[in-house]
Amino acid sequence: MTTTMSNERGIALISSVLAIVVVSAVVYGVTTAVMLEHRQAHNSVQMEQAFAVAEQGLAETVAAWDASDWGTLAILDTASISGSAPNGSGSYRGIIQRLNPELFLIDVTGTSARDGARQRLGSVIKRRTAEIEVEGALTVRGPGTFGGSASIDGHDEPPVGWGLCTVGSDKPGIRTPDESELTFVGGCKSGKCIDGDPPV
Repeated sequence: MTTTMSNERGIALISSVLAIVVVSAVVYGVTTAVMLEHRQAHNSVQMEQAFAVAEQGLAETVAAWDASDWGTLAILDTASISGSAPNGSGSYRGIIQRLNPELFLIDVTGTSARDGARQRLGSVIKRRTAEIEVEGALTVRGPGTFGGSASIDGHDEPPVGWGLCTVGSDKPGIRTPDESELTFVGGCKSGKCIDGDPPV
């Protein structure tokens, strides 16, 4: 014997509630995914900006190398560096540390302006001194005329503020293969404006 339920009151309400729950879960899932995606994209932009600012700090430090200040650091001593990126997009801070007579560590942290994201970069640079063989204060390969307020001096003197320079031997004021091709006029007659060891 088969029994048939004829009373189905309330099934529509249950179906509606179930449909609302399912749709709400889908909408919540999509919204959460979109928000997470947006947040990740925003964070990536900020991290890239902080990285670019840190790279700028490294580049500016190397480009504006201050031999009179950083070059006189004792081994393992540090000096502070700081600066800002164009258009207020961030700033950087860091240190320069001398590792040995030729090697320096540059440690820079870049910070984005908007959310304060930070990236840290380091670079080891080697300072090389160029060895240039100077044969005279002025080298002339052919005829030359000197006069007026000209003053040529072959005596070695370090520039003001260059504490690391050592005084070398004096050189000729003018180095030339043929002294007879030089002409001195005005206040420079008889080579009075030329000094050195020897003057020519």
